[in-house]
Amino acid sequence: MDKFAEILKRRSLPGTLIFDLNGKFLYSNRKTLEMIAGLGNIEPAGKGDGPVIPGEVYALCRELTNSFIPEATGNADETASVILTNGSGQAYSLRAFFMGGGGGDMRPSHIMILVERMIDRHCVDLEKARVDFNLSRREADVVKLLCRGDSNKEISDKLFISEYTVKDHIKKVMRKMGVNSRNEILANLD
Repeated sequence: MDKFAEILKRRSLPGTLIFDLNGKFLYSNRKTLEMIAGLGNIEPAGKGDGPVIPGEVYALCRELTNSFIPEATGNADETASVILTNGSGQAYSLRAFFMGGGGGDMRPSHIMILVERMIDRHCVDLEKARVDFNLSRREADVVKLLCRGDSNKEISDKLFISEYTVKDHIKKVMRKMGVNSRNEILANLD
């Protein structure tokens, strides 16, 4: 459980920006404003009455709005994204989604942008992990794909085994490492 707590401490919670479909800024939490400070080309949010927001955020709203086709059912699942870097080199992922469309009306009413700090992935010495935890070659293959963030289905497809077999390998790896979750497997590889 301590390893899982360590993962949560390192994880950055996403920031949130909300716009109407015309690109008018409506809401953000304080954390978001701190994260986007210094990103991209700055434009004021409206007529000087709101926070300063990178122009790329407005472009993301326009890109998403322009992708919407009212006649197409399910079109509100579209997304748009961009990666921006601040002056100190920290990269942030910005992903825009449609919101609203409830109650039988499938048309979206707002745009939500999630802002997440990107964290560099580290290389895992799989051979060392294989020896340290007495993993079979196939279990090490599964762990390698877990480190990449692959789902059970993706691992199954890449290794040409069933999803049930993937789950079985993951259970064996957890038992050998003395952990109870996929996240704890990854934490043990630090």
